[in-house]
Amino acid sequence: MPTRPNTVARRPNGWPMKRVTQRLRAIWTPTNAMTDARPRKRSLTLQGHRTSVSLEDAFWEELQAMAERREMSINALVAEIDAARGVSAGLASAIRVHILAELKRR
Repeated sequence: MPTRPNTVARRPNGWPMKRVTQRLRAIWTPTNAMTDARPRKRSLTLQGHRTSVSLEDAFWEELQAMAERREMSINALVAEIDAARGVSAGLASAIRVHILAELKRR
């Protein structure tokens, strides 16, 4: 079967991949407040055990700023949050709620 030059890959719904990518780029540009809303996974050490937490960039940035203000590491700050959370809350959710509460107090 001959290949067609300059053919745009198509999704199952028939939309060209290029057009979809351009639309997404237009939505998530650096001028928006949320440059990337997808969570990023990072590794932390809690009580001597490695674990990973997925948070959006805005939360990672604020968590780093909070740790710097308290003159402690991110691991130590997250260990405090982990110790204070209930068993019904996941770690990532507990971190988000802690950051929100801290920002509301200011």
